[in-house]
Amino acid sequence: MNHIEFSVIRLRALWLGNWDAPEFLAEVAYLYDQIVLTGTHEPIIDMGMKLMIPFAEVGSAVENAMEWKYISAPKRGSWGGAMTNKARKVLGQPPIKTASKASDKRKSEG
Repeated sequence: MNHIEFSVIRLRALWLGNWDAPEFLAEVAYLYDQIVLTGTHEPIIDMGMKLMIPFAEVGSAVENAMEWKYISAPKRGSWGGAMTNKARKVLGQPPIKTASKASDKRKSEG
């Protein structure tokens, strides 16, 4: 079983629960992020197909995760947002340092 399949199983188990729960939001963010990384132009549809859940519900869950800042808004010219460090923290993953934050830190140290 790969990480996407594991996430699908976990998210299906959480689907009928509280959509504002950090565990649910983080799991939505993780699966969405992984699907976006495949290069798809339709991440909501692909996510719905993996979960076997109506696309409208998946879209609502992703929108909710974006509102709670577990998924960043899509950057201009991209097809989807990315999982934020807030979601990584809930899932026990290390934070990702962005290039702009790293360069700002170097500037302040120099």
